[in-house]
Amino acid sequence: IYVYFFLHGSQFIEEEGRLGLITSNSWLDVDYGRCLQEFFLNNFKIKYIIESKVERFFKEADVNTVITILEKCSNREERDNNVVKFVQLTKKLPEILSYFGNKDDSYEKWPDKEKWGAVDKFISWIDKTEKFVIDEKIGVRIYLKKQKELIKEGTYEGKYVGSKWGKY
Repeated sequence: IYVYFFLHGSQFIEEEGRLGLITSNSWLDVDYGRCLQEFFLNNFKIKYIIESKVERFFKEADVNTVITILEKCSNREERDNNVVKFVQLTKKLPEILSYFGNKDDSYEKWPDKEKWGAVDKFISWIDKTEKFVIDEKIGVRIYLKKQKELIKEGTYEGKYVGSKWGKY
């Protein structure tokens, strides 16, 4: 059902506007995910796909989730040359954010402004990343892949058939 949230939400985004959702990670590797992948590749710059290997974003949910951030882009050349950042968290998010924020106090005690400031610094750090990164100190692995490479990888006999993106 979350596929419809991507499709519906995309109607309300202007050029260069962003859409972000936390969903099941299954679309990365299943057959129906190929249509969603193709929709993303043809309409957006895929900015980040963020997955935690150590915690669930919704503790009560029985599914593994990803955060997908997209930027609407009608220019095919820009989309094709966009570098997708597959971000894998290897520490819990509060630990990672502590690296970018107040290291002297526990994350739970921070005021909201400080928490959001750490999030902004973390995203800025991801944005500046231009090569494969494994940073055990921060607790992050970033794999970069151009969108045109994802298209090529998932195309067979001139038709997009999908690819397993979970490997990234």
